[in-house]
Amino acid sequence: MDIEIRCVIHFLWLKGNTNKEIYESIIEAYGENSISLRTVQDRTQKCKQGDYSIFDLPRSGRPPKDELVQKIKDILQEDPYLSTKKISKKVGADSKTVKKILTINLSMSKVNFKWVPYQPTPEIKAKRVEIAQKLYNFLSNSNERKLNKVLTQDESWFYLVNQRNSMWLENGRPRPFKVKQTIGAKKLMVSFIWGRTGFKGITMLPIGQKFNKAFFSENVLGDLAKSINTKGYFLHLDNARPHLTHEKYDELGIIRLDHPAYSPDLAPSDFFLFGYLKKLLEGQIFDNENELFEKIKELSYEIPTDVLKSVYDEWIKRLLIVIEREGDYIY
Repeated sequence: MDIEIRCVIHFLWLKGNTNKEIYESIIEAYGENSISLRTVQDRTQKCKQGDYSIFDLPRSGRPPKDELVQKIKDILQEDPYLSTKKISKKVGADSKTVKKILTINLSMSKVNFKWVPYQPTPEIKAKRVEIAQKLYNFLSNSNERKLNKVLTQDESWFYLVNQRNSMWLENGRPRPFKVKQTIGAKKLMVSFIWGRTGFKGITMLPIGQKFNKAFFSENVLGDLAKSINTKGYFLHLDNARPHLTHEKYDELGIIRLDHPAYSPDLAPSDFFLFGYLKKLLEGQIFDNENELFEKIKELSYEIPTDVLKSVYDEWIKRLLIVIEREGDYIY
């Protein structure tokens, strides 16, 4: 039993509360599994006998708790997915004690599984390594002038109503809810082409239009061609069907860089840009798609070039990590 709870029992007993009243007060404050009525009765009986000590007397030999620790350890070896409540039922101890043993004695913590975009087969992992190696060799051996001609492209949805994801809250106050965006929520798809020196093309998909090969070729690559002389530039992008416009790349003199399938962890827009922009948009509400698009462009153009260069440095590091980990994902 916690020393704190023993103090509470003593205090309430001195105030003249019955065992049941003491028990109900503790359950209300500390939770259902914090104590049993029998424990309260035993404690108040000791108080009546003049034993007001809140500490356990020293015991000789191996403490019984060691047996409980081992029992919990054995249970988890068989089934590591059990909840604290289920473990407590199996070992006959309250869940608070079980949680202390898990966190303190066994140095364990309940963790969420890591999200991965795909369960990679050995073949996919091998292909990730192969293409990551090519990209790493190309990027790491390119001088600054050449790196400045390496652009990356991707597109993502942005919502007109952007909910907050976190806030500071006083202990004990209920955690606010975040409602999942519905399929009908107003949103806007935006394509970005950018590199170490800044953004070369930011294109909005008009409402009601599909992001297909025609749109990508005519609008996304078209906007890029209006922004720069594309001849001699390298473009990195994923293998989505709209991006497979080889004739347009040839027409613009763009050299397309390979990207391994199922690999958002190796796409700069995925591991940096989209999260960066959506974090800045948290809490903001826009009246229409054009207003949102203008804000997205404003935030994008404000990203310092030293930040963009650091993302490319991170990109090279990630490629090397995937190679060293034989195709495993970067979390």
